[in-house]
Amino acid sequence: SKDFHTYRMDWTERQVSFFVDNRLYVTIDKYDADWVFDHEFFLLLNLAMGGNWGGVIDPQLVDAELIVDFIRIYSIDGVGQVFRYN
Repeated sequence: SKDFHTYRMDWTERQVSFFVDNRLYVTIDKYDADWVFDHEFFLLLNLAMGGNWGGVIDPQLVDAELIVDFIRIYSIDGVGQVFRYN
């Protein structure tokens, strides 16, 4: 929790793969799962605390900090388009 980590998403026409520190975490294939990736998406950065997904939170943890060094967005072989809204 004290180190920087690299999160990556490779999004092609047929699948989306998610990586953490260059290790493949999960791949969703268009033909094997409910495919929701055929429309525009927004990039949201969120530091959520609590809930059921990440497990029990230490009750003494009352604040946290999310530090983002950089965000890079690339096109794979010219496929895809990045929209920027102001």
